[in-house]
Parts: sequence; structure tokens; C-alpha cells
Amino acid sequence: MKLPANGVAAIYLLLHCVSGSVLKSSALQSSSPFMSLPRNFWQEISVPYTDLPSDDDEQEDESAESTTHDPYPFFDDANMTANIIDERGQATLDKFYKPGSTIELKCIISRVPQPTSYVTWKHGMRMLNYDTSRGGISVKTDLLPGGAMSRLYIANANRHDTGNYTCALADIAQATVSVHVLNGENPAAMQHGSGPQWQPLTGLIMFVQLLLLCLNTVR
Repeated sequence: MKLPANGVAAIYLLLHCVSGSVLKSSALQSSSPFMSLPRNFWQEISVPYTDLPSDDDEQEDESAESTTHDPYPFFDDANMTANIIDERGQATLDKFYKPGSTIELKCIISRVPQPTSYVTWKHGMRMLNYDTSRGGISVKTDLLPGGAMSRLYIANANRHDTGNYTCALADIAQATVSVHVLNGENPAAMQHGSGPQWQPLTGLIMFVQLLLLCLNTVR
């Protein structure tokens, strides 16, 4: 089939335009600096950023941390006290015993917001609560309103039991007493010192003598 001259010219013109557009598009693509970027580049940078925490959020977190309860709040109580007391209920630093007697130490721990029965006893650095090497040692602790009372018993005292005894609640409150196991000495004399013991009658006699001496001098 023979096409007219003007038809051939139209086809030629159409092919020329199409090829020119393709070449131009290829040239633009090859010269574009963005064509070397990954295909999903624009998709990645278009994703919104994660919101940073605001000042209000940080304050809420700090508030939550500050209101967290301490599992051992009573360990921070500066008013907690511990005392080892004598038979009169007064704090003491020394206790005297005869050989063969029973050592009894009483420790009072007070002002404890959350009382606990876990009171430890030590002889020097040796823990006594679960000591089984010596024998005759027992510990009994009773809870009191706002505190605890712990007793240490040591049967058949001997000179090896002499030393410092400490009762403690954790590392917050503790008290220490010096125990003396005497060898044939009088505990009363040890407690009052080794100096002369003045009897009330002797003092009265001396006072009367001094009074008479003064009266004679005045005459």
C-alpha cells in the first residue's frame, strides 16, 4: 500500500517528536541530582518525627519517682534510739556478774515507725542470735508500741564472756555495754570504784567532832 506524501511526512514528524521527548526525558533523569537517592528517600523523610517529651511529661515522671515508697522507711528515722538498761530500767554502760551466774542483757529500741523483731546481738564481732558453739545462749525479742525489747541470756558465765555486747537494729540504732565476769570480787565494790567506802555513821561522827572543835575554838 502506498501512502500519500503528506501521510509519510506526518508519520515522520510523529516519530521525530516521540524520540525527542524520550531523549529529553532521559537526559533530565540522568542530570537530576535526586535520581541517585534511594527510591524510598522521600517516603522516609516524610514520616513525622517522634514527639520529644515535654516539660510537663518530665515533671510527671519526677513526681512519680519522688512519691515512690521506700521499702524500709524506718531506716531513715534519725530519732530512733537504742539503750541497754539495768534492773532499774536505766541505761547502763557496764554490767557485773559472778562466775556461774546467768548474764541477762535487756535492750530497748524506741521511736520505730514500723517495729520489727529482728534485733541482733553481738559479743565483739561474733553474732550471738544463732550461735550454737558455746551453748546456753538465747535471744528473745518482743514488739512494743513504737519499738521493741530484746533480751539476751547467757547461762553459766565465765571469764571468756567478758567483753563488749552490742544490740542493734540494722545499722541505724545500736547500744553497747561492757560485761565484766568477776573472779571472786565484789560486784558492788567494782561498780563504786576501789576507793574507801565511807559509811553514814562514820560521816556523822566526824561532823560532830568538827562541831565540837569549832565550839571549843570560839570559847
